[in-house]
Formats: sequence, structure tokens, C-alpha cells
Amino acid sequence: MTFDSLIETFKSVDDINKAINSLTRKAKLLRKNAKSASTLAEKLTINKEIKNINEISFKLKLSYFQLEDQLKAIA
Repeated sequence: MTFDSLIETFKSVDDINKAINSLTRKAKLLRKNAKSASTLAEKLTINKEIKNINEISFKLKLSYFQLEDQLKAIA
């Protein structure tokens, strides 16, 4: 999942909010899984995924109003 592929699926502002909430929940779940992972390699892999999710979430929050304006212009 990339930022660009995610924003292409947005049809309304609610989709942006749902995506942010979904990414937040997924990151929390992965943190929990990382704590219970048995090997260091598993923990590192999970942490890379968490980092990617956090970057996408940050970009969504940063460009929230721009995305909102783009969606309003389309509608």
C-alpha cells in the first residue's frame, strides 16, 4: 500500500477519515504483535511495516485539506 494508491480510492472526506482511523488501528495492532514476536527478524519486519503505515498516516493528515479541496472540486 502506498500513499498514491490509497488517495486514488477516496470518494469523499469520510473516506479520508476512515483511512486515517484504519491505519491508526492497524499500527496499534502491529505494535502489539511486535511485542509478542519470538524472533528479532520478525520484530524488525513488523517495525518496518509500522514505519510505513505511520508515514502514510502522517502524509494523509498533512495533506488533509488539499485532498478535501480536490474531492470537492470533483463533486
